Amino acid sequence: MQTQLAKAREDLNAVSLKAETDAQASSTRITELQKTVDASRQELNTVSLKAQADAKASSAQMADLQKTVEASRNELNTVSLKAQADAKASSLQIAELQKSVELSRQEVNTISLKAQADAKESSVQIADLQKAVEISRQELDIVIKREQSVQMKALADIEILQQTLKSSRGELDILRKQSDENVLLWNKERDELRKTVNDLQLERQGSDELVAASIDALRQVVPAVGDVEAKPVPVMNVLLKALLDERAKNAQTEKIDDRIGKLIEENRIQQELLDSLTLDARTFEAQAKTATLKLNETVEKAVAQAKADGELSKATLSEKLEKLEADNGSLMQQMASAKKVAFVAPERVANLLDDFYGKLRTNLKGLDVRDSEVRLKVGFASLGTESDSQSGFVIPTAGNTAEIKDSLGELVLRLGRNDIIQK
Repeated sequence: MQTQLAKAREDLNAVSLKAETDAQASSTRITELQKTVDASRQELNTVSLKAQADAKASSAQMADLQKTVEASRNELNTVSLKAQADAKASSLQIAELQKSVELSRQEVNTISLKAQADAKESSVQIADLQKAVEISRQELDIVIKREQSVQMKALADIEILQQTLKSSRGELDILRKQSDENVLLWNKERDELRKTVNDLQLERQGSDELVAASIDALRQVVPAVGDVEAKPVPVMNVLLKALLDERAKNAQTEKIDDRIGKLIEENRIQQELLDSLTLDARTFEAQAKTATLKLNETVEKAVAQAKADGELSKATLSEKLEKLEADNGSLMQQMASAKKVAFVAPERVANLLDDFYGKLRTNLKGLDVRDSEVRLKVGFASLGTESDSQSGFVIPTAGNTAEIKDSLGELVLRLGRNDIIQK
């Protein structure tokens, strides 16, 4: 639009210069014609005077002079008519130029009016844009406050997750200790069962030796036992048969039969007891093996699950921490660009001070921190509405110190004392 206006002004100036140039040229030509007419008149006067002086001397010269004067007058009339025609033509050109100038002025006025309308429209658009920018700033402030609340909640969640991880690790250590104790107990029971089995095997071996000795003794007394397999049941069957055969012979045989019957009964009882103990020992040994396998599987599963949970929790916490750090950096940049100051919750400040105190005691290599003071320059602020507000601290930095300098207060921390924190 401004380019068109400038171009129209240049065209108007060019037309004006051309009109002035043509007018000057017409004026110069008219002036030259007037000079020519004046010169002709002077020459005519001179010729007339000369003719009057020489009239008497030569009439032929007078006639020639009259012809010359008539020709000069005709030429003068022709020149005058031509000058008038040129003047009319110049007047027409000047009128056309004036019309062009008027049209150019009208176009300039139209362009100016259009430019004014566009400027008004631009002003309205600028006002709307300013309102939109103000609304965007208000929304940005709300988003920043909301993000700060989310950041504070996320920091609290991180603290809770860290405490949960710490307690989970403690529970894992307790489970490991309990599993180690159970393994020791089960190993002890397994050793006792093995000892019991060995004792039972020794008792069985003794019983077998006693049975073998008894069978050898019976073979010497009872010849029928000599061809029988040296096992309690066949021997008892042979003895029972021999007993039945010898029972009718004499009373002494009956006494021997009673002793053999008692011996056989005792041997049977010992055999049943040995079989029962052997079965119990095998059962206990199988149960011990099963319990040991189950314990090892349980311990391995618990350790693997604890490791997996720990790794998952660690990965989740690391991911959340990276995201929170990225959000925190973005929020800090937004706050720096919006000239806002950071708001820190009291719980976060307490955790930072606790970490500072712990690292300070750790770096002192066994020495304790007592009767010491730390003085901090901080600001105090609150977020939220009147019904739901949260107080906190504003930490000064190199970028916001000048803005919050007048609102800073001194916070005195006494390390190694039981005094109340003073402000």
